[in-house]
Amino acid sequence: ALTDIFDYATKTNARRISIMGYRGASLLSDGSVMTEPESLPEERAREVASLLARAGLDNRRTKVDWSTGVETPDGVGDWHARRVVVHVEP
Repeated sequence: ALTDIFDYATKTNARRISIMGYRGASLLSDGSVMTEPESLPEERAREVASLLARAGLDNRRTKVDWSTGVETPDGVGDWHARRVVVHVEP
């Protein structure tokens, strides 16, 4: 996915790239919730930004942000919350 993002941003001469990291939680079989550390969404977002910059993307156009909020886990699709979303503005 990062290769596709890099290619698209390069081909469109992207004006801005927004990278947003999110935090997840998992509902465990005993009913308790395991929540990721608050630092993890920042680490995720910064790592994606770093990978894109090392590939040659101009990081002066990149905005990195993160959310420490947690979506309520359901025990099924909890892994979807642990993510980074990249928005490329051509």
